[in-house]
Amino acid sequence: MSSEKNKPLTPLVLRFHHLLCLPLFEGKGYSDGFSENMAGIKRRAESTEENITFICDFDSVCKGCPNKSEAGCLLNEDGKEKTEDKDRYIAGLLGVEEGFSADYKTALKTAEEKIHSDGFFKICGECRWYRAGLCRFDKWRDKVEKIIKT
Repeated sequence: MSSEKNKPLTPLVLRFHHLLCLPLFEGKGYSDGFSENMAGIKRRAESTEENITFICDFDSVCKGCPNKSEAGCLLNEDGKEKTEDKDRYIAGLLGVEEGFSADYKTALKTAEEKIHSDGFFKICGECRWYRAGLCRFDKWRDKVEKIIKT
């Protein structure tokens, strides 16, 4: 009988914009289930060297999100820029295409080198977490620096 501990992990898949969210995540989220899932992904990404595939669609984080529906992300209903467009914008800034694969620290280092305050604001400026003061470009850069160095 196999135990849960020996069960292989599902490969991590992240939306490009989650490179901005994960370093700043502090346990607050759309629901308890979302927060628990996000915290687990953050711990895993920061503590391993496994490759993560980056995409412009639902990912490992979205799996626990109450705003996920068959029609897409419910947060897009208010007419704001689509989440997929944000992901494509970040992929463009990074100079990579959907399906890009790298370990978390390498991906963060690339993001740190190529995403500047104006790009960060373009992606995050309308986000509820940005408006609540939970993230800022300088805070993101500080968190990324600490993650890369560990």
